[in-house]
Amino acid sequence: MRPPLHRLIPHLAVAALAAALAWSAAGALHRAELLAERQRTAACRLDLERERRARAQAALALHQRAQAAAAEAARQLAAQQTRFERRLQETRHALYRLADGRECLSARLRLRLNAALAADELSAPAGEPAHPPAEPAADPGHGQASTDADLAAWVLDAAALYHACRGRIDALRQWDEATHGR
Repeated sequence: MRPPLHRLIPHLAVAALAAALAWSAAGALHRAELLAERQRTAACRLDLERERRARAQAALALHQRAQAAAAEAARQLAAQQTRFERRLQETRHALYRLADGRECLSARLRLRLNAALAADELSAPAGEPAHPPAEPAADPGHGQASTDADLAAWVLDAAALYHACRGRIDALRQWDEATHGR
């Protein structure tokens, strides 16, 4: 015999209510997990954005230090070059007053020095063949000996080139120290 339907209705109602509550609780749990995951994702995005901003600020600070260091190095180089040019000009004036034009370097010795200086091979850029050795400079004295004034002028020219090169290297070092701490 089957129980009457009216006795099963309360049991069915309780079972349906329990299923609805279980489904609702599972949905609430799922929604809570989803909300927590969204909050973790949002926090991760904020952390990434903070890191990106920090990196951008650090790069900007480094760029500004590099620009300031370059400007300072250029300023110091220009001031140094101005002082050197003034001393060089004073020395050239003194050279013209003090040199008496006596012969001090024979034409043969000057040509030998030119040949020795031109003997080194110049390095070529990567991937290109080496350049041939430079030719000795033409003899501007046409076989005549060099005077003390000629030699003094050559020394001053060499000193000016050296000073300009050294000043550029010092400016690069100063910039590198300011930007990279080396």
